[in-house]
Amino acid sequence: MKQLGAFHTPNAIYRLLENNEPPSDEERIEILSMLQDLEAQLERPSRNGYKAPSLQANNTYQSVLSVLSFVRCIPIEIWQRVFEFVVFEPTMKDCDPLRMLSRVSRRWEGAASTHQILWSILPPVSLLNTASPIVPSQHSALRSRLQLFLSRSGSNSIDFQCFYSSSEDVWKTNRTVLLDILSTFVEVSHRWREAVIHIPAEVVEEALAPLRADGRLPRLEKLQLELNVWALDREGLRQQSRVVKVDHFSNAPNLRHVTVNTSVISVPAFPIHILEDNNTVFNFHLPWPQIEIFKSRIATIGRDENSYRLIPENETDGGPRDRLREVVYHVRNGSLTIPNRTSPITLSSLVKLTLRMGNTYPGDIFIRHLSRLILPSLEELEVHEGNFIHRPVDDMSWPTLYEGVATLVRQSGCSDSLRRLRLDEKVGPRSADELQELLFLCPSLEHLDVRALQDHELQVLRRDANLPELLPNLKVLSLRWPAEYTYSESYILFLRGRKPALVQPSTLWEVVQSRISTSAQQQPRLQEVRLLGVSSSKDEYQVLNAQMNLLIGDSAWPFPAGSWAASDTLDYEGLSQLRTALQKKFKPFGGKYPTGAHVNLMLHWEMDGIMRRLEELDLEGCKGFILAVSPF
Repeated sequence: MKQLGAFHTPNAIYRLLENNEPPSDEERIEILSMLQDLEAQLERPSRNGYKAPSLQANNTYQSVLSVLSFVRCIPIEIWQRVFEFVVFEPTMKDCDPLRMLSRVSRRWEGAASTHQILWSILPPVSLLNTASPIVPSQHSALRSRLQLFLSRSGSNSIDFQCFYSSSEDVWKTNRTVLLDILSTFVEVSHRWREAVIHIPAEVVEEALAPLRADGRLPRLEKLQLELNVWALDREGLRQQSRVVKVDHFSNAPNLRHVTVNTSVISVPAFPIHILEDNNTVFNFHLPWPQIEIFKSRIATIGRDENSYRLIPENETDGGPRDRLREVVYHVRNGSLTIPNRTSPITLSSLVKLTLRMGNTYPGDIFIRHLSRLILPSLEELEVHEGNFIHRPVDDMSWPTLYEGVATLVRQSGCSDSLRRLRLDEKVGPRSADELQELLFLCPSLEHLDVRALQDHELQVLRRDANLPELLPNLKVLSLRWPAEYTYSESYILFLRGRKPALVQPSTLWEVVQSRISTSAQQQPRLQEVRLLGVSSSKDEYQVLNAQMNLLIGDSAWPFPAGSWAASDTLDYEGLSQLRTALQKKFKPFGGKYPTGAHVNLMLHWEMDGIMRRLEELDLEGCKGFILAVSPF
């Protein structure tokens, strides 16, 4: 058997095998002749009769054959279009896809380097948790890489990410470097489309001041701005708050999606202590009349005293908010001024509202705050992590969270549109009647996520043919056990009479059975039951998640009755046992059961249905385009 190097044109073959270049017409003729010789040798019997071709011979034949693959004949324009799908795939943002594509072959590198749109997503500048000074070579490499993308992207709009965080001592040596990098971005601010900026708060004015001028941000559509500060000791917290004014983006005419966060970089203190608070006040000014999506996460106790108010003082305070479609508002603790506004405000376009207010308001004030909103288009509502624990148990004049939400739904007229409701896991309804009243106001609800209900409260969800149907469209039921219930008994007694929810498995099973469709041809109305708990082993939330997926047929219940916890009630300990049973029944991806993950059989079932429909898809008569034709 001849080796590849024995042919009279080995260099051409080797060259083509090392890249994705198509062969020339002359090379194609020689390669076809070479293939004929190889085929003849593969089929030639040995002296002792027929002998199967060796693996090496087959590999040689396949290698030569691959040089004639029609993939090599695909036009550059087609490759450039394919590269767009790779580069603009959201999951590829952090892995420099252009660098990977350019390394495949010189042909691919040439196709990518001349296609300007591919270079419009700049490589992220990630300097988070920087522990040492940035050396000149690193600084130079960052600038060169940015300039390469900026030059090759032409005049296209650009997306970029810039992250920096460090200790205060390291920051003093890196300040000049970061300002230089930020100036590179600011110089081309007229091309910004999506900007992600995480920087120290003390440099925001010096770095971003030019953006205030008219016409500097004509294309900016999406902004994610996070400003970090260093934690202060008690003496620093007692001093007058520093005010940081951020009005650099108020003149962006196309800005629609805004995320503004503040974070505190913790500082170790002698002997064994961590400083975690800062009293800086952030004063953000945004073009509210045009904002459609607003998200925020505020960690400093100083907070923001005007633009962050969800409800303005009057109709002209900050402009109307008629275009708001989604609001996610997360603050940790401290004080926040309540607007003096007495009349409700209507947000006619708002479809999603998430409020995670920490200890910002006392519970009763926060609930009354909700009553000032009219949200006729609301589809998703989340109100949790609030300071509801201090409500006196016997004081019936205090409004409950369930009463406040019921008032909001009733006055907004969003009963038919509300699809998802999540309420704080630390508080439940005052009574089963209060729960029933709220749920009757939400007939279109598909996902209910609440604190684990007491047994008599859970009975409300049981479907009864003799009673008006409650939540006829319910698909997902999530019950949560808060972290307080995992602590010691002495701590539980401190919770002013609140008792951990104890769920009878038999009651839960009756509720589930009453909501499963009896027809095998129909998808069950109730699809998932999620039992969620919070581990107290660490300061961070670690969700222990068990999920029951209600499928069709014999597998309608992943956990037969015998696999429930041995106790008569399903409390937090029972939930942990149920999670263990889940792990034994299913082998999780990666071997270790990931925090917060769960086996979603319903998702697999839905995906199977989608794939079956794709298999039955009839493409006859559909329009198509020929991208390339095989030479064979």
